[in-house]
Amino acid sequence: MSRGPGGIFTSLSALKHNMSVEKQPEHGYTRFSGACLPLDPLVKLNVDAGYLQNSKKVSLDCVIKDHNGQVLGTSCRITYSVQSIFAAEAIAFPHGLQFAQDMGFSCFIIEGDARTIVRRVQSTESNLSDIRSLVIYIKEKNEEFRECHFHFIPRHANQVAHALASKGLRESTDLFWVKDAPPSILSLAAADPRHLEPP
Repeated sequence: MSRGPGGIFTSLSALKHNMSVEKQPEHGYTRFSGACLPLDPLVKLNVDAGYLQNSKKVSLDCVIKDHNGQVLGTSCRITYSVQSIFAAEAIAFPHGLQFAQDMGFSCFIIEGDARTIVRRVQSTESNLSDIRSLVIYIKEKNEEFRECHFHFIPRHANQVAHALASKGLRESTDLFWVKDAPPSILSLAAADPRHLEPP
């Protein structure tokens, strides 16, 4: 993967470094500033990516909720020079894992609507695909958590993260919220009947 100014990462170590950079408050929302929340037994992390073909712009997004559907954290990271929506959706998973770790969570279910990515992460067979290094990184990152389950869900069941991804494409900077989210995202989360399901 190549990287232009402010764009996608040249290496997985650079990806990890950029994901954990502290952000400053803006737009009046509460932003992530490195503080860790208390560890809950199990939370749900939904990830998605928005993609603009012409500009190769990507919004990497995740929403963390507890078993009651309460939003615990949301993240929207902007990057460029991603060559396909498939690659963008793959990158959304390590972004979500890093955000959950930075927030202090070690037990969670991670859900996404990219079936192929989830299958490759779940598989124990050798991976010779074009995202092999990313899948390896996700699996290695998974070992840092006490409990982490990967689930595929259809797009309609991932509407909160999808809405955040669509919103993120209209942004120009990375945005993070702790126990908060944009009002439209909070409304969708409150209406989502799918709270925490058994892994």
